[in-house]
Amino acid sequence: MGDLKNRKIEDKKKVFFVVGGGILQIPFIDEIYSNGYVPAVFDMNPSAPAFKKYDNNQIIKIIVSTKDEEGCLKEAKLVSQNYIPIAVATVGTDFSRTVAKIAQFFDLPGNPYEVSIVTTNKGKMRKRLKEKSVNQPDFEVVSSFNELRDAMKKLSKDFYVIKPVDNMGARGACLISKDFTESQLKDVFNEALEFSTEKNVIIEEYIRSYELSIDAIVGNGEITITGVADRFILNPPYFIELGHLMPSILPKDLVDIGCQVFIDGIKALGIRHGAAKGDIRVRYEYEKNRKIAKGYVGEIASRLSGGFMSAYTFPYSSGINLMNIMMKIAIGEKNIKIEPKWAYYSCELGLVSNEEGVLKSIDGYYEAMMVPYIKSVFLMKNKEDRIIRTKNNVSKLANVISQAPTASKAIIASKAALAKLKVNLY
Repeated sequence: MGDLKNRKIEDKKKVFFVVGGGILQIPFIDEIYSNGYVPAVFDMNPSAPAFKKYDNNQIIKIIVSTKDEEGCLKEAKLVSQNYIPIAVATVGTDFSRTVAKIAQFFDLPGNPYEVSIVTTNKGKMRKRLKEKSVNQPDFEVVSSFNELRDAMKKLSKDFYVIKPVDNMGARGACLISKDFTESQLKDVFNEALEFSTEKNVIIEEYIRSYELSIDAIVGNGEITITGVADRFILNPPYFIELGHLMPSILPKDLVDIGCQVFIDGIKALGIRHGAAKGDIRVRYEYEKNRKIAKGYVGEIASRLSGGFMSAYTFPYSSGINLMNIMMKIAIGEKNIKIEPKWAYYSCELGLVSNEEGVLKSIDGYYEAMMVPYIKSVFLMKNKEDRIIRTKNNVSKLANVISQAPTASKAIIASKAALAKLKVNLY
C-alpha cells in the first residue's frame, strides 16, 4: 500500500472526501491514500478506526456527524481552501445525501441530490419503484398507530415487515403477523418509530423467499453487476443478517431474475453514477401450472454494500479490488475493466448475543484466525461496552471471513472460527 508513515500531506494537492471513518470504510481510505490523494474523512467519533490508523499528517480528520449534510459541506469548503476537491464517496454506510450535497456544490461526479433522497428513504424508494412498475412487495407508509392498523386492513396479508423509513442495518425492523395483539403491535410500531428521524414507518408484505445481496458499479448510466451473495437472515422476528456467502450458490435462473429486478430498480431510481447495492428477494412461483423465477426489490441504495461484502468477501472470492474501481468511478474515470483474477468462495458470519451485560472480553481471536481458510476476524465491541440482545446488524459482536475453494469449506471454516470466540460479560 506504500509507505504510510513517511508520506506527508504537504506533498499532495488533490483531496478525496470520504463520508465515514469506520472499519468498513478503511479499505476504501487505504486505496485512496495509496494512490496519492489526500483522504478527507468525516466521522463524528474522534476515535473512529480510520482516525486511529492514520496520523494527522496522512489524512484530514474532520470530526462531524456524517448525517449533518450542511456541517460536512461547511468543513469541505474549508478544506477546499488548501486542496483541490476531485471526488466524494462513501462505502458501506447510508450517507448518500451528504455525498450528493458535497458533489453538487463542487460539481464533482455523482448522482443528483434528489436521487440520494429516494435511495435513503424507504418510503420514497417504494413509491418511485411503484411508479415505474418495478416488482416489489405491497406497502404503506404510516406515521401513527391508527394508520398502521388501517394499513394492515388495506394490505390484508398474513405476515408483514415493519421498519423505519430512514435507517439502515435492520434497526427497528421486525416481522409481525395479522394475529398480533394490539399491545404487541404497539411495541413493534413504537420501536420502529423510535429509529426514524422523520417519524415515519413503512409496513410491507412479507415475502417468504431466498435473499440476495447484490452490488453494482454505475458509470454514466451503464450498470455493471459486480457481486451476488446469498444472505443468511436469522433470529426472527428480527431481520439479522447472520452472514453471507459470495458468490451465490442459488440456481442460475433465480440469480438472473434477481439481477434483472435490481437493474430495473437502479434505472427507476435514477442512479446514474457511482454504485448501487440491492437486497433482492427471489423465489419460485407457479403461474398457469408453470414454475417461474420471480424477484422482488427489498431495498436499493446508491452506494456499495456494507456487511464486509464489497470490501472483503467480494475481493476474497474474485480477486477484484472493488475499492480501487469505486475510487476511479468517483473520480470520473471511464471504461474501467472489471476482470476476476480467481474464483473462490468467501463466507462472512457474525457473532450475535442473546444475553445482556457489560463486556469483559471476547476471547479466542488468535484461535479463530488459525482455523484453515480463515482470512479475517473482526472484534466489533470493546471492553466495558454495554451489550444488548442482538436485534439488528449493527449490534453484532464480531465477524469472521473465510476464503476457500468450495462453498461448503468456506461455510464450515467460518462456523468453526465463530465457535472459537467466547464472550465474557460482567
